[in-house]
Amino acid sequence: EMQKRINHSLGQLSPRIKQVYTMTREENLSIQEIAKKLEVSQHTVKNQLSSALKHLRKSLTTMCCLLF
Repeated sequence: EMQKRINHSLGQLSPRIKQVYTMTREENLSIQEIAKKLEVSQHTVKNQLSSALKHLRKSLTTMCCLLF
């Protein structure tokens, strides 16, 4: 159920933000490596990752509150 909620939440992200999240979590790439691959600044990657994590945190917090 938790993985289902995470996948649903990831599906709500913009394609680029989802890509950055996936590159950090599934491909284990560093901020610097992602910035090089996507040809953007490290600051941009950090901001996009932060957005993804905030969205996931909010989504999962809502789910946990509903369970308890």
